[in-house]
Amino acid sequence: MYLSFSDLNVDPNEDGYIDTPKQNTCLDGYAVTAAALGSTHSLLLTSSGLLSFGNNEQSQLGRSGDPTKPGKVNLLYPVS
Repeated sequence: MYLSFSDLNVDPNEDGYIDTPKQNTCLDGYAVTAAALGSTHSLLLTSSGLLSFGNNEQSQLGRSGDPTKPGKVNLLYPVS
């Protein structure tokens, strides 16, 4: 996996890749039920709502705040 904007603070090797799975504590406490992972931004459906992280140059995350950490998207309609 190549890491770019949606890396969730894991350390890639010198080529920008991760070769083995790594535990990431920034998702501790979230029960992730679905994920949509892209090359520049990602979405996670959790028990507490929709989270986004990654590149936010065009406001594609649907929220403000630190784009490198998962943050809650303020939805207009409920997700089920």
